Amino acid sequence: MRNQKNDENKREHSRQAPDRNILVYNSEILGQVLDISRGGMSFIYNYETARINDLFLDLNLMFKDRNVEVPALLCKTISDVELRDGSPEDDGRTRRCSVQFSTLTDAQRALLDDLLKDRENSTNA
Repeated sequence: MRNQKNDENKREHSRQAPDRNILVYNSEILGQVLDISRGGMSFIYNYETARINDLFLDLNLMFKDRNVEVPALLCKTISDVELRDGSPEDDGRTRRCSVQFSTLTDAQRALLDDLLKDRENSTNA
């Protein structure tokens, strides 16, 4: 099992845990962002409706509280694991995917930076 603390130390940017207001999607996936930084993110999604089989994905982000979209982010899949909690309701269909942002355009980077700065400022206020 990987040590989460060591994984966090490897990241170039620290991740924020959003307040469930960021969606990730493409034509096959609809998920909810668990944490995000300027370098990548992790999200949960339903395995029954989608499965991540590709090393690289084009994903869109929707910041629901701002009604702002960051489209067509090229992402490299780092991990895609099943989440199990052992409860009777746990059907094994929920997965957690971690991705690294690959190549961002200047416009994507600027928009993502602005949105993350706004979130940092509202969290620290």
